[in-house]
Amino acid sequence: MYKHLDIDSLRNLEVIDPDLTSQLMTIFLSEFPDHIKSIQKLACEKNNYELGRCIHSLKGSISIFGCVELCKLLKQIEILAKAEKFEETSEVYSAVKKQIDEFVEEVQIFIQNQKDAAA
Repeated sequence: MYKHLDIDSLRNLEVIDPDLTSQLMTIFLSEFPDHIKSIQKLACEKNNYELGRCIHSLKGSISIFGCVELCKLLKQIEILAKAEKFEETSEVYSAVKKQIDEFVEEVQIFIQNQKDAAA
């Protein structure tokens, strides 16, 4: 059903606290737009070091939900940015952006499914 979300990882979070997954996802969704704006701004400025830090933060947020493949790609971008390989960083990020958008859509669907199940 989900391409990026790992249901087993989400179940592990729910063992800790049944509401934890939804809370983390809600926080992620509220902060995500600002995070992407920062990434775009830093990319335009070619501020590789801060871009690498921002990608690292995004990777951490996404990894909570078990998105191994997406996190590997973000790690690649982080390494390229910190190595000041801006053109390569930009190319990989452009390719990964679609997957990030898909991930965000999956998070929204998951939250809605949880709400529907609770109703």
